[in-house]
Amino acid sequence: MKKSQFKLAGFGHQSPIGRGVAAAILLLAAGCSPPQWASKKEAEAPAEVATVQPASGKAPEGVPAPDWAANLYGKMAAETFPGKGACVGNLDGVRPANDGIGRSVFGWAWDSAAKTSVRKFVLVNGLGQVVAAGDGGWVREDVPRAMPDIPDPKTGWVVRIGGLVGPFDAYGVLSDGTSLCSLGRLLK
Repeated sequence: MKKSQFKLAGFGHQSPIGRGVAAAILLLAAGCSPPQWASKKEAEAPAEVATVQPASGKAPEGVPAPDWAANLYGKMAAETFPGKGACVGNLDGVRPANDGIGRSVFGWAWDSAAKTSVRKFVLVNGLGQVVAAGDGGWVREDVPRAMPDIPDPKTGWVVRIGGLVGPFDAYGVLSDGTSLCSLGRLLK
């Protein structure tokens, strides 16, 4: 067997048996059921398009706005937050909201320059509009364990998105209040 050939379940990939095993695995993976945490109601609900009226200042229905962000919805993120900053963090995923209404995007972030956790977050649609905002300060014990340079476990963040669908870019609003740092992109 050549070094470039890989083995799957003990069979060479180039053999008919190896190709059959690989095809069976792909077929099984394609038939996977949706995640168990997704409720039937959520799976059947039509999703809203992630847009708001330009400069409306109002959050879409079902998307609660933190007090600090009440007038941001629909505004252009680049104009509202002209600075670019450095942070360490991630958009980890999407899950049903704790109250069972809609969904939440979550992750963690650390302001590298200020040496503190990021406390404000925005989601921006493909047009550059702020479509959702949320707060940080949630405990994430895994972050300081994985990254000893970050001593504060309160690096977690959550942004409620209701029924909005992406794509979105997630940003942390740094402590200067005018700079954003990129945390990732949510495609759906």
